[in-house]
Parts: sequence; C-alpha cells; structure tokens
Amino acid sequence: MTHQYQYIPLIMIWALSSIVPLHYLQAAPYSAKDITFFQISDDAFLRRQLVDSWFTLPIAQVLKQQSKLFTLETGELVEVRVERGGSDVLVVLARERQGLSPGWVQGSWIWYRNLSDGSLKKIRLYLRSDPYVYVEFRPQSSHKIVYDVVAYNGYVVYARPTSLSMKDFTALSFQQILSNLGTDFPAIYFNVDPALYRDLRSFLAQVRTYLPLLTYRDDGALDEQGQPVFIATLVPQGQDWGVNCSGFTKWLIDGLLRPVTGKGLTIYELKQPVGNRGSNFTEPVEKLLDPFFGLDWTRNLALQANRILRSPQYATLQEIDVTDSYISQLLLKKYNKTEQVSFPPYLPNAGFNIEGLPSLMYSLAVRYPQWWYLVSVNTDRPTVLRQYPSGTKLPYEAGKGIRRHFHVAALVPYFTEDGIFKVSIFESAAETSFDTFIRRYPGYQVHLVRIPFSEQFDPFMITR
Repeated sequence: MTHQYQYIPLIMIWALSSIVPLHYLQAAPYSAKDITFFQISDDAFLRRQLVDSWFTLPIAQVLKQQSKLFTLETGELVEVRVERGGSDVLVVLARERQGLSPGWVQGSWIWYRNLSDGSLKKIRLYLRSDPYVYVEFRPQSSHKIVYDVVAYNGYVVYARPTSLSMKDFTALSFQQILSNLGTDFPAIYFNVDPALYRDLRSFLAQVRTYLPLLTYRDDGALDEQGQPVFIATLVPQGQDWGVNCSGFTKWLIDGLLRPVTGKGLTIYELKQPVGNRGSNFTEPVEKLLDPFFGLDWTRNLALQANRILRSPQYATLQEIDVTDSYISQLLLKKYNKTEQVSFPPYLPNAGFNIEGLPSLMYSLAVRYPQWWYLVSVNTDRPTVLRQYPSGTKLPYEAGKGIRRHFHVAALVPYFTEDGIFKVSIFESAAETSFDTFIRRYPGYQVHLVRIPFSEQFDPFMITR
C-alpha cells in the first residue's frame, strides 16, 4: 500500500483558542465550502499514523512536537499541532481551508489529553465549519463511550451511548465512526442548507431599509391607521413621533399584515390578557404595575400574525409559544472558568434563562428556516422590579417577588449565504447586537413566540 500523506514541517503555528471571537467568523466564512458531513474525506490512515507520535507519546515529549502538515489522498491539507489549554494538552488535526487551519474547519479533530498523566479525556469532532458546533466523545467507563453534541455552549445531546471504544478513533474510517452514532443522531445541526434562509435574509434587508426613518420615543407606537400615539393614553404624539420597544414590534408585525388586511392592529387588542398568566397574588397590583405587559403584547402580536398569515387554527398559545427546550446542559463562563450546569426547562409565562438563548436560537433555526421570534425579557428579582426602565418608582414593597415583563424585541436567527449562523436583533427602532443583548440581562428570563415569514413587508411610514 502506498503512503497516503506527505510530511512537511510548518514555519507558523496557528493558535487554537478555547473560545473564538464571533467577529473572527465574519472574516473567514470557511462554512461556504462545507458539504454533507457523510461526504467528508476520510483521514483514518492519518489517525493511525499519529498513535505513537502524538496520541500516546508522553506529554513532555508531545509538548515539544513541532506542527506538521499532511496531505490526504484528496489533496486536502491537515495540520497536526499541539496546544496547551489549562489542565489539558490538545492534539489538533486541523483541516486547511483558504490557506488557514483554525482548528474548526469541517472534518477537524481535537484530542484532549490530561496534562498530568497524558490520559485521553475526550475527542472533539467538527462536522461543520463552526467553532461553536461540534460532537465530543468521552469515556464514561473503561469500556463505554458516550457522545455529546454541543451547539453554542448548549448540550443538545448529552451522554448518548455508543458501541465505540476509544481505540476505534484511531482504527475506524470516518464513515464507520459516524455510522455507530445511530439513527437518532441530530444531523440537522450540521447539514445546513443556506438556501433555505433566503426568505429571512430578504426580510432582514427590507427591514433595514426603513430603520433610518424611525426614531425612539418612550411609550410611542403607531395605531391601526398608522398614526403616532402614546400606548398608555392613545393621545397623538405630534410631529416628533417615534416608537418604543413595544411600538417597534407592532410596527414590524403591521408591516406583514397590512398587505393582507389593509390596516394595522389596534393597540387595545394587543394589551388584552392572554392565557392564565397571573394569580391571586398578582391581581392587586396588576393594574398598577402591568407586570405582564410584554408577555401579553408579544403573544397577541404572534396570535394575530399566525391567524392572518397562516390560519385561525394556528392562533393558539400551543402554536405560538416556544416551550420545547433542546438543551439539557449549558457551558457558562464564571470568574474566568467554564462550568457545566443544568439548563432549566421552559417556565410557564417566563420562558428560558437568557444564557441559553444562543443555543436555543441555533436549535430553532436549523429546525424552522421560515420562522422568526418576538422575545419578552422578564425577571422576578426585587432589585429590578422596584422601578420601570423609565424610572417610575414602585410603591413601597409593591411588586416584590412578582415577575415583570419589561422589554420586548425581535429576533431573527438565520444562516448567511456562506453558511455562517447569525442572530439579528431589532429593538426600540434600531438593530442592535445579539451579544450585547444577552450581556445586558444576566440571569433574566426570555419568553419567545413564533412569527411566520411573509414575502410582503409594507410598514407604516409617516413623512416628518
């Protein structure tokens, strides 16, 4: 059998960070050339060749290894290098694309070895070119291997058993390893077709053309005829009109419904209670505090959007509320240390912890390419509940311990033409940063409702 790889020392070593900055993805759309993961070219011969020289070599000697470049039968390049990461030593099999080998190009592997004794802790495999989406294999016992699927720090599969052993990863072909994962392996997380998100990308482009014409104004919205009023009183705003976070989400939905109905939604109907979301404890202060305003507002918008754009049969809470949690565990960074914690399921009328929102958005995007979402941010923290964002003081002890929905926004998860995952967020008449949005509300909950895509977008606009 002829040798399948040529050995070339590298001059430069590309460092593999444990966390890759999101802005780096924009400069390197490696995913543009991704293929169905079952078609990834095999590198079994290379993995067998590295057993003695990298995978089982004493750690002190591994750390002295220089990076090396190998060529697969297909002509693809694989850089093998070592990286030091905390208590681990990482042996990286980084596939090359566009002249770079970041370590997470489709088909790349990472062997995690214990720094102290050299034992193999886990093996990571990238089935698509995204540093935040991967499969990890780890020993649960001396003879049992389980695998996890991680998407944006959320475990969408956790400790699922396989018939593999650790030795199989240096013996079996790529396809044999994947075949051992079973029919319930979540392939949708890796086999993404960017063409399915063309409609959402078009919708985003339309929304962005109107944003420069909008301004923020506290309590502002456009009524069903497109006239600027204040939400609380329905009093006209006058020439210096604008929309707040609630008014802006109404403006978005009205833009989808107007081509069908010829008008917008009334503010009155959007403020109506939806579902069983209160109790005897909250009733005495609901009129004073309106703690469920954001929940009712987003639900009513979603109910009307689904009724008009789809069918009245879909105008139910069961259809619009996002209640399925695809995440069981979450990786959280605290005090410069990453911890794995359990992720709570959906909490009725509150939603999910915001820290899991990136993983949840990815999970929803790969399943439902034609949907986007309205989000209501909420909390039951007394320190937050003591005042409105506008500064209106709450009465002494009033609302203490009551959950309040105080901010709403629109979230559009999608993939670019190059296959890069993004979440566009619109709030208070502007497009903002998804990362900033999450950091703004640590420890809060987010309630999501589904909005169907519609080709026509004709929002209200008033000449100033």
